[in-house]
Amino acid sequence: MTLPESTESRQELNRQSPIASTKRALLFETLIKLYRWVFARTFFYRVNVLFYRLSLSGLGMFNYENDKVSGEAHFLAEYLKDREHCVVIDVGAHSGAWFRRVLQIKPDAKIIALEPHPDSYRSLSQITPVLALNVGCGSRREKRPLFDHFGRDGGTEHASFLREAITTHKGSQAVEHMATMVRLDDLIEELSIERVDLLKIDVEGLEYGVLKGAPKSLETGLFDAIQFEFNEMNVFSKVFMHDFFELMKGFRFYRLVPHGLLPLKRHIPLTEIFAYQNIVAKKIEV
Repeated sequence: MTLPESTESRQELNRQSPIASTKRALLFETLIKLYRWVFARTFFYRVNVLFYRLSLSGLGMFNYENDKVSGEAHFLAEYLKDREHCVVIDVGAHSGAWFRRVLQIKPDAKIIALEPHPDSYRSLSQITPVLALNVGCGSRREKRPLFDHFGRDGGTEHASFLREAITTHKGSQAVEHMATMVRLDDLIEELSIERVDLLKIDVEGLEYGVLKGAPKSLETGLFDAIQFEFNEMNVFSKVFMHDFFELMKGFRFYRLVPHGLLPLKRHIPLTEIFAYQNIVAKKIEV
């Protein structure tokens, strides 16, 4: 698939005449004015919300039903197909559903799965051939409370180091589990890992904290690609996409859509939307 930012696309944009660009801009402005004149009324509130929700889905947000509509299945198949001796780290592995998909594509991949929840880890540790560790990742080594739904057996996929993710966002009573946190840089050094084909992070709002614990790995280009979630939990962690762009300056950012990658730009409203989405950052090859 040719991405919009490819050399061919840039050359095509350069060939387009200023007159054509001006005409498109005028047409777009006219459509905006017409739409606003008709629909910017309280009567059409629900219609506008519907259009907004549909547009977000088309832009790769709220597509959470399964890994096909989220774009994860397509991304993993395309990204991993030509890679050999893959090393994959899954931070926030939960039940292992994500890395099982990796193993379907690359049965010989080396998987390191990190899961801080004691109940989720017990079932995860039975899966072979996977190195499962009962730890979470953050900006420093520490013991930290992990919050989950009270009264539910086993660990849920909503478990978070942010209490509000359970109490405010899910409207549930929270139960605490003390978890061990490590720095990703330290773990990588301890395991003598020299290259990571894919780092996946799904930790319900603490994704930025995981990467803050890996400054050396980011600086040396150890990660070829990083997949992470950005969603409503970032409201509670007070982390913006801008923060990821600043931290990971050696990467190009994309949002997953069902059949491809949508390039993301900095400092535009469509980048700072707190809704379920999967972001992929690919290392810029020098």
